[in-house]
Amino acid sequence: NDEKYYNGEYPFIQTGDVAGASKIITSYSQTLNELGASVSKCFPKGTLTMTIAANVGDVAILGFDAYFPDSVLGIIPKKCIDVYLYYILKSMKQEFVNNAIISTQLNLNIERTKEMFIPYSRDLDEQKEIIDYLDDKCTEIDTLISKKEQLISELESYKKSLIYEYVTGKKE
Repeated sequence: NDEKYYNGEYPFIQTGDVAGASKIITSYSQTLNELGASVSKCFPKGTLTMTIAANVGDVAILGFDAYFPDSVLGIIPKKCIDVYLYYILKSMKQEFVNNAIISTQLNLNIERTKEMFIPYSRDLDEQKEIIDYLDDKCTEIDTLISKKEQLISELESYKKSLIYEYVTGKKE
């Protein structure tokens, strides 16, 4: 939290940036300067990130090279595709929360994370097939949600307009 490390040109991901991302992290709320970068590790674009403090178990993939605090875990998959592992970890959020230590905030340390069983297929073709299926289904669901949100917005506007017209006497 020492201000001498911040406000430079290097992206510094926070837990809120991970939680607020929709699969890929495309923005950041803080930066490090040269001094901050010199005492930190830079993770490459494509690194899978997972929050292990406060909002435990949120996952996203870095869309650019970035640094982050020890409340964010950086995972660079060797035997599976990053998006495949993203879906696995996303599905395990409740398990991560259940394994977290409760103090002033939830906390899941690296040792507890290492002990957890993470099921995955070693078959890259199967991983790609699962990714394609989930990407398609998630896109379909997101489109439906967006349409429903638009409909709700239109109905809210109509409701406000209707109330206004009757209250002001423009309609009886």
